[in-house]
Amino acid sequence: FAFLVTKVENDRILGKQDIRDAVGVLYPAVQSYHAIKSTAKDTEDHTQTQWLTYWVVFSLFSTIEFLLDVVIVWIPLYYEVKLLFVLWMALPQWNGALWIWQKSETTVDQYMIQVENWGEKFKPKKDKKEKVDVATKDD
Repeated sequence: FAFLVTKVENDRILGKQDIRDAVGVLYPAVQSYHAIKSTAKDTEDHTQTQWLTYWVVFSLFSTIEFLLDVVIVWIPLYYEVKLLFVLWMALPQWNGALWIWQKSETTVDQYMIQVENWGEKFKPKKDKKEKVDVATKDD
């Protein structure tokens, strides 16, 4: 972790959030790469599920954190607790992201159906004439 102690732009030493981001993004990114490249069928499914789940949970957590940023800055030891949470989710000893997924999969599925239905409103609609033109071109 020598890079965590080095100085960056403007002689600023990396802060707690920078360390959390490095741990929360770099290590899982490397492990995700290895999971994608894995060819062992018996470990591939579990490994890929762990890392895909990690990224989904991390993304949702980061989005919530972004929305609540003005409140979060007032919570004592927030970044230390978040670092522990990210480690718990990422490290293979605990597979916390997989545990979260297993506990919340049905709820997430329900919300995803709602989101997908909402997204259908924004898809461009095709004219009947356009469908007819496409059908006649195949003849």
